[in-house]
Amino acid sequence: MLLKSDNDVLTLTNYRVLFDERGNGGSKYVGISLESVSSCGLVTRSRPLLLGLASIAGLLVFVQHGPTVLALLLIALAFVAAHFLTKSGVITVSSNGGEGIVVRAKGMDRERIHGFLDAVVEANSSSSEKHVLRQYRTSCARFCRTDASATGDDESWR
Repeated sequence: MLLKSDNDVLTLTNYRVLFDERGNGGSKYVGISLESVSSCGLVTRSRPLLLGLASIAGLLVFVQHGPTVLALLLIALAFVAAHFLTKSGVITVSSNGGEGIVVRAKGMDRERIHGFLDAVVEANSSSSEKHVLRQYRTSCARFCRTDASATGDDESWR
């Protein structure tokens, strides 16, 4: 094991990214080999329109009088609260043609998420380089002539 996420749902090993989640009456376990990882990232979503509506309600406080001021302040605070409560983020690890991994990022530290994703990319690069080298060696073993075959001493080339 190289790295685990804050909530221990994602694990990066030398060979794969593992997703193991249990709860809510079910479970899900997905593993993607590092050679099959095509992309990974953190996708966040917020609703800035809610902050705009809160600003409008806040500005209306200055032109109103009486009990409507308190109502407008409460509306503005409700819009601000809704903005922060509806912010969401997911970590995605996609594979080449197989099932991807999507994990809610709620409660995870953003810097640790970035560190985890950087480690996946780095491990994927190392794995891909090793895979290319293995393919080259396999190809070379099948198709490249050795010194013995170049001189005609190798019976298999005749």
